[in-house]
Amino acid sequence: MFNRFVRLIISALSLGLSLLACSNSMELKDLNVPQSKVEKVSMTPAAITLKDGTNTFIGAKVSPWSATAGQTIVWSSANPEIADVNQQGQVFALKVGETDIIAQAEEVQGICRVTVVSSRIPAETISFLQSSGRVKIGSKLQRIATVEPATSTDIIAYQSSDESIATVDATGTIAGKKEGYVTITASAGERSATMEVLVHGDLWMEQVDPLIKPTNWEYHPFKRDTIRVARGETATAQMIVYADSNQGTVTPSLQKFAVKGSDGVAFDSKLFWVRDVRCTEQWMSWFGGPPSDRYPHEQYDIPDALMPLSDWQVNLSAGQSGSFWIEVTIPRDAQPGLYECVAAIQGAQTAELPYVVEVYDVTLPEKQTLSIMQWLHQNLTAMNGGEPTEMYQVYNWFEHKIIPLVREYGQNCFNSQYYWPYLTNRKLVQNADGEWEMTANFSQLGREIEMYLRACPDLHYVQGGNIISSAAKKGEGILVLLGLELNEDGTPKLGAHLGGGVYEPVWTYVDQGAEYSKEAEAYFSLYFHALQEYLRSHELADGRTWLDIYLQTMCDEPGDKAARAYEWLGSYVKKGAPDLITMEPIGTHNISDKVLDIPCPCIDVLTGPRGYEYTENQIPWIYSAVGPQGEGLNRFIRIPLIKTRLMHWLNWRYHTVGYLHWGPNYWQGARVENDPWTDANGQFPGGDMWIIWPGDETVYPSIRLAAMRDGIRDYELLKMVSEKEGLAKADQLCNEIVQDTWNYSTDVEVFRAQRKAILDCLAGRTK
Repeated sequence: MFNRFVRLIISALSLGLSLLACSNSMELKDLNVPQSKVEKVSMTPAAITLKDGTNTFIGAKVSPWSATAGQTIVWSSANPEIADVNQQGQVFALKVGETDIIAQAEEVQGICRVTVVSSRIPAETISFLQSSGRVKIGSKLQRIATVEPATSTDIIAYQSSDESIATVDATGTIAGKKEGYVTITASAGERSATMEVLVHGDLWMEQVDPLIKPTNWEYHPFKRDTIRVARGETATAQMIVYADSNQGTVTPSLQKFAVKGSDGVAFDSKLFWVRDVRCTEQWMSWFGGPPSDRYPHEQYDIPDALMPLSDWQVNLSAGQSGSFWIEVTIPRDAQPGLYECVAAIQGAQTAELPYVVEVYDVTLPEKQTLSIMQWLHQNLTAMNGGEPTEMYQVYNWFEHKIIPLVREYGQNCFNSQYYWPYLTNRKLVQNADGEWEMTANFSQLGREIEMYLRACPDLHYVQGGNIISSAAKKGEGILVLLGLELNEDGTPKLGAHLGGGVYEPVWTYVDQGAEYSKEAEAYFSLYFHALQEYLRSHELADGRTWLDIYLQTMCDEPGDKAARAYEWLGSYVKKGAPDLITMEPIGTHNISDKVLDIPCPCIDVLTGPRGYEYTENQIPWIYSAVGPQGEGLNRFIRIPLIKTRLMHWLNWRYHTVGYLHWGPNYWQGARVENDPWTDANGQFPGGDMWIIWPGDETVYPSIRLAAMRDGIRDYELLKMVSEKEGLAKADQLCNEIVQDTWNYSTDVEVFRAQRKAILDCLAGRTK
């Protein structure tokens, strides 16, 4: 049964195949169907979208079905650069755009609209991991750029700006050819990124921003950037020198500093080696404790002292480095524009490094407006081989060594070494009206003032020492003072046995509970009246008198508990000398303007938009000393240098006109044998007690002092912006960097951009 069924199926299939073969062998003419012309060519599909680089088949159908021309369809493209087609109807998408694919039979065409779109995934960003690199002549360095998104189809291509200095291949491998800078560009699609490469020999230099301390344990990427200054400022370049082989003694020099296109060194220059100093770590929790950005505790050698080439030599062996500074003060009549500069280093080999300074058509005023007070100390044994110094020697070195140096860095106020209890020839006399007056010999104070005026022609103030004998209990509101012993009727008790007019001094106490001290009032009103009249009797060249440049402090940092006692003391001084200017570093907001002309709050107590509630009758100053520590701005050696510069941005932030910092030369506070070079840490954190360094009968500046100088000039530029564009504009430029003592930017590149914005504003380059 099954076999019969199979045979029937096979017979049926054979018959069908025979009929089909017969049908295929017949021509249309054999069917007697009349041939017709092509009336239409239909495209399948009529429109299509393809990604570039892809292909597909499309179809064409001839109508009517009896037209024989369907066997001879010809394919073509209206724009074969966008999309092409072969004679089998296979379409190739070549370039983004639109075109028509044409199928033609006889005179009739069918059209398929082809839209070619991009298959590319574009690079949105491209970057190098590092913005700079170095490669030795004959060596190679690979710096591969990366794109985002990672799925981008864009191919990275590399290019060198000067193939005679360095070449780069398709893999990002850079080959050093000769000394110099080269820019390597990586491109992907419409995006590109660059990196600077320095090609060097065995001895070379790199330019690093002078706001970056050139520590020898950190990587310092060089930054080939333009140094931008106003006329009257100092253009400082910092060069780090590296050695790959023994170079012996190396000597830096400035080979060129001239307007673009000319040669030579146009202005006076100073070169310094940046010397490491040993500075162990010390912070006080009650002043804020250790800052989060301090240098690592295990690293004690910190760059700080600026050593003239004549006083300091540097020897470099293989693998060693050193840093030097080039300082050029731009004259106020200098031609503005770009200056081409070349630094050089000479050792066993030589190397040069070009850099650029732009001098803006902006001129700092000749007279600095910001007052900067520092307290000099008369112990100069560190300048004298550890041996004591006589007072005449102290004044000689003050006048000819210390003050001329620090005034170059913006220091224009100094303290008196003259201590008032040791006045000579103090006597009481009665005038024609029977009133008591004091006579005293102020000649020692006068000699100091004259010395300061000679040493610092732009002197702003001389500060008199504290008038209390002890402030040991000022935290309890007690001030220990000298006073006059009085008779029952309130008249001074004279020591007749000591000679006419000589009085008996007594200790007096002023505290929170006392309404006043008659003994202290009698003494201080008479004493300061005599001082006031002495100062008034000496004129300055501009018509003012010494009374206009003398500041009197009384207590030093009174807090809330001592405020009431301070008020009484101030009232005694003002009773006898109403025109004497009183000035005080304070830690309280509770002392009135009736007794205090220049309140000088520590920057760690500044609060609110104004920082301190100065009145219209007061001259606003601020100060820093042992504090703030923690995250506050200060000048300690073990913190980033930019924080020292920003202290004077804080001056502008609070619209203050003076700054007090102590300890420019308190070297006797050094921890080991009063030698600051042994350990810069001492009674207080390193950098608090001195900002200059002692040599043999000389002194050296520090990079911190240079940062203060430049910060002072930033303040003056902001003041110029205020005068030109208004206070709001100057405040906006300042506040983008410094908001208060605790909130600020230490990003050096951000800071430099803001400095440029200030100069651009003053030069009229901004809208």
